[in-house]
Amino acid sequence: MVWLNTLAQAQGKTLVVVSHDERIFSFADRLVHMEDGQIVKVERAK
Repeated sequence: MVWLNTLAQAQGKTLVVVSHDERIFSFADRLVHMEDGQIVKVERAK
């Protein structure tokens, strides 16, 4: 996962990853929470 993040930054691109696996959260700049296909919360990652 780290290499994807590095590649996206080097290319000036946004990387979107969809997962329920909380181990992925540590790589995020922002977390978007959805329910029934609707965005219910956007927060900066810690």
